[in-house]
Amino acid sequence: MAPPSSGVEHRIVFTPSGLSGTVAHGTTVLDAARRLGADLDTVCGGRGICGRCQIVPSVGSFPKWAITVAPDALGPPATIETDYHGNRPLVVGHRLGCAARIDGDVVVDVPPSSQVHRQVVRKDLDLPPITVDPSFTLLYIDGVKPAEFAEGMNPKPPDIDGQLQNYTDPQLFWVIKNGLRATGMPGFGVNHKDEEITDIAAFVRHTPRLSPEERKDLAAAAAPDDHHHEGEGQPAPEEHAAGEPHHHH
Repeated sequence: MAPPSSGVEHRIVFTPSGLSGTVAHGTTVLDAARRLGADLDTVCGGRGICGRCQIVPSVGSFPKWAITVAPDALGPPATIETDYHGNRPLVVGHRLGCAARIDGDVVVDVPPSSQVHRQVVRKDLDLPPITVDPSFTLLYIDGVKPAEFAEGMNPKPPDIDGQLQNYTDPQLFWVIKNGLRATGMPGFGVNHKDEEITDIAAFVRHTPRLSPEERKDLAAAAAPDDHHHEGEGQPAPEEHAAGEPHHHH
């Protein structure tokens, strides 16, 4: 399959939202959704593992959008689709948005199971009492002294070698990327690429197997003397007597 080309563009329409736009030939449906702001879920960074980006391709004439979709508007199934072993079953007739490449004007339907912000309508809601018990806040690594502010955190942050290892890889990726509300866990997706978040998740997963020497190196790298922030270590401004002018250099 040829890589995305800037020379040829195709129109894509997402339903049920009706959002549409043009993208380069060979662009994956998932990348098109990201660029156009369409609601298409994924937690594996487009690696064909989670199965959450499934879409339903449509064929035929669509007067509403003045578009005609050919049977080959999406490229043939990629290897990760034909040999799929992801977490969520690949439904017959569905394609993986991270693998399906756009070779012509296309209309794709995003089923509710693939929508991040899908609506959930409940007639009755009967919830037991909720205890706020953050499962992901600040991480402790054996041999690395916590920052001063962490000593007063309540509930106590979990150990990175302990309960965090109960997360599945997609769950760990999602938490690192999006954060958790009301826990102090930030979302790294704001300023980190999916590839970088994958590396962070891999490091978290690997920490229980760190050798004593590696943990010692981490402790040394986290030493306060090695971290300088703007404004730290700067001399205090000289005090001036009342009425005495300030001199700027």
